[in-house]
Amino acid sequence: FIDPLCPVDTFGKRLRAARDSLGYTQEQVGAEVGVTKATVSKWELDRGQPSLDGLRALRELLGVSLDSLICEEPKERAQVRN
Repeated sequence: FIDPLCPVDTFGKRLRAARDSLGYTQEQVGAEVGVTKATVSKWELDRGQPSLDGLRALRELLGVSLDSLICEEPKERAQVRN
């Protein structure tokens, strides 16, 4: 399985691609996740990162896995731990 979001090179760009694919505005995403539109904009511009709770909320709202948002395959995580 190749996730279509992973070729995009940054978290912010992957978040924007996922949001755009569903037709959500930054304001809608912020309201659902519990942050402001400005915060979502910062994430998409890679000027900030969501908390773990924020990532979980994004995962549920956007219908994507955390792996696809952060673009880290389980195999890569295991190598980081070693």
